[in-house]
Amino acid sequence: MNISLPIYDCIIIGGGLAGLCSALPLAKRGLKVLLIEQKEYPFHKVCGEYISKEVLPYLNSLGFDPFAHGAVDIRRFALSSLKGKQVQTTLPLGGFGLSRHRMDQKLYELALGAGVEFALGQKVNQLKEIGPKNWLLHSQQGQQYRGAMVLGAQGKRSLVDRQLEREFMQERAGFMAVKCHYEGDFPEDLVALHNFEGGYCGLSRVEDGRINLCYLVAQRQLKRAGSIKELERTILGQNPYLEQAFREFRPIFSRPLSISNIYFRPKPLVEQGLPMLGDAAGLIYPLSGNGMAMAIGSASIMQALVPQYLEGQLSQAEFLAQYAAAWQKNYSLRLQAGRKLQHFFGHPFWSNLGVQLFAGLPFMQKTIIRWTHGRPLTPWDALL
Repeated sequence: MNISLPIYDCIIIGGGLAGLCSALPLAKRGLKVLLIEQKEYPFHKVCGEYISKEVLPYLNSLGFDPFAHGAVDIRRFALSSLKGKQVQTTLPLGGFGLSRHRMDQKLYELALGAGVEFALGQKVNQLKEIGPKNWLLHSQQGQQYRGAMVLGAQGKRSLVDRQLEREFMQERAGFMAVKCHYEGDFPEDLVALHNFEGGYCGLSRVEDGRINLCYLVAQRQLKRAGSIKELERTILGQNPYLEQAFREFRPIFSRPLSISNIYFRPKPLVEQGLPMLGDAAGLIYPLSGNGMAMAIGSASIMQALVPQYLEGQLSQAEFLAQYAAAWQKNYSLRLQAGRKLQHFFGHPFWSNLGVQLFAGLPFMQKTIIRWTHGRPLTPWDALL
């Protein structure tokens, strides 16, 4: 071991929303923070890019205003069945649309200004707790890092998960996701969710007049279609709203982005002493529209707990237990709701029934929106 390595107060693996929104407030509190990210900013991510406004108070507390960077105000929600039966409703709290390319870049710039150090282009493939408040990390590129504590914000699947032998890494998941930005005619204040056989597709505006189109689909459907283009033409295109979108919209990307083996079953929040944040802690079905809000929320919990642990006010066991309890209290219901609602999507009969129930029972609209959206998120210190 290289004993001359600098020791950071906190090392964060992964530079998505959970990682960036954890690093920024910790650095502002005077901690020495290192964030390790395998890519270079800015970059696009496969993501629905609709975010509930519940996160605005917390983002503002970090010095980040999405609307100053082109975010689009979203107040309405539309849902359609496979054959195009549609219902619309108003979102009580609402949300905003902002690409991850723009949002992550701006948060990265804020974090740099706050003193966060970055190791970009590095993939962590080994980590070990070698003593009390003493972790050693290795990257695939040959670098070593030491820190008093580590936060796992590495995303859906990573080399870290493989090294920790996380159970879900042994399974092949049945879903993939595809995203592309388009130019075209689409309402600015609307987020739409359109069913098709084996999946569903979300559309909403982001900055600069772009339309984000992102869908979750059973991988068997891609195998059946043979290519993404044919999948969109023959399967997604059975929904008239999606058929019109693919016919009229003009793609901005040279080709769509995609990820596979998406795993939605519950994951442990702590693995071998490493707390998990964001997608590393658990994926919510995209129909709930709030994976990004959950990532930011997990970071807000850490804003309060990490200093208490480093200052000796909490033992490691207490720190991990309090994090897990706070996460479960705020997000377990959303995950359960997402799993239950998933049964109504991507199936001809159930999606049609779901749209009919959603249209005919206003109390159900309010209940589902309440299940999948949280209350405005203030800095976590005030909520513990």
